[in-house]
Amino acid sequence: MKYPSVILILFSLLCTQHIKAQSAGDNYEIATWQGFGEAAVSYTFDDNYGNQLDVMVPMFNEYGYQLTLFTFTNAFISANYEGLSEAAAQGHEIGSHTVTHRNLSDLSDEEQIEELANSKATLEDNISGYSVHTIAYPFCVPGNNDITSQYYIAARGCSGQIVSNDPSNAMNISSMVIGTEGHETTEDFNNRVNAAARTKGWVVFLGHGSDGEGGYSEVSSREIKGNLDYMAEGDTRFWVSSFGNVFKYSQERESASFTELSASESQIELELTDELDNEVYDVALTVRRELPQDWDSASVSQNEESLDARIVTLDGSRFVEFNAVPDQGTITIENQVATSNELIDKADSFNLIQNYPNPFNPSTKISFHLPVNSEVSLRVFDTLGREVATLIDNRKGPGLHNVHFDASHLSSGLYIYQLNAGDFMETRKMMLVK
Repeated sequence: MKYPSVILILFSLLCTQHIKAQSAGDNYEIATWQGFGEAAVSYTFDDNYGNQLDVMVPMFNEYGYQLTLFTFTNAFISANYEGLSEAAAQGHEIGSHTVTHRNLSDLSDEEQIEELANSKATLEDNISGYSVHTIAYPFCVPGNNDITSQYYIAARGCSGQIVSNDPSNAMNISSMVIGTEGHETTEDFNNRVNAAARTKGWVVFLGHGSDGEGGYSEVSSREIKGNLDYMAEGDTRFWVSSFGNVFKYSQERESASFTELSASESQIELELTDELDNEVYDVALTVRRELPQDWDSASVSQNEESLDARIVTLDGSRFVEFNAVPDQGTITIENQVATSNELIDKADSFNLIQNYPNPFNPSTKISFHLPVNSEVSLRVFDTLGREVATLIDNRKGPGLHNVHFDASHLSSGLYIYQLNAGDFMETRKMMLVK
């Protein structure tokens, strides 16, 4: 009498696996790296040198890139918690470099726990609302991996190798030393990121001091800037982000699955989920889905919040690409018909699109298209030229972007919205009717 139950259980498991594979694989693709980049690149800096905050952080901000500052909490250079807090608020990662910068392999298990746990706690106590998830080993020497993994999801070593896009050992991820003791010039850095692109890998650079402030393997910020310029020229070829973000992305990508909830002529609804801790793994995955043949374009939202999306044509088929965080609510892809000859998916043009609905009350959607990475500002003015809202003021990638404008705090009347992207500028009018 036990056999029928066993058969039913096995049949149920087989069906579940088939449904998951079908829904995740047939219509959707997750990029190896965010933005369908060919390689991931992380710049990491150790030991609290002043130019990390004074020079490197502002320089990376110019490009919209995030770096990682691995910080010890009680060693030869004091931590600048005010500066670290500001960097964290700008999207940069603050990681642990232990408390006293001792070689973990020389310590007992109890001493390692003190170094690992206390450094994490001190950083989190001094950087309000921030959680530390990664560590860099002093002298690149691991300790007890079982202990380290209790406090951190990933750890950086420095074996000088390009990292696989699916790291095999989260507790000893390779990095490459930059500066006088390693890769020193823009050409060196460019060669390394291109080598990573050939294998869709991840290159992690390890720096210390810069521009005459001393320290191990001092590096020139000018040489790093040359590499940042090179990668920015490649648009989405390189995804430049923090050590923690790249690692999280790799784990989410391998764990993610899709469930398509509904599909009609006007919209598609789906769920993107993974099996990871949502409090830790919060990096958006880049998703691609083929559009139905009769759709001109598409807009995308998650949990009713608009997502940036772009339309690409590959081998004669049209796809929508967007970034979404797993487990953050239902994703809706809506059919968006191009009107008035507004070719929103034209790859070589900037385009500011008429808001919809118009007239509106109290909110409306403003869309624009970028052909390349650009510094973007999108602002709203009244008829007297006074600015009433700044909707965007940062760097955006190529593709279709959608912004919801809530005017519930404004009075009825005519308003003007203006897009500035590099040398491009365009304005349009919209009417708020209450």
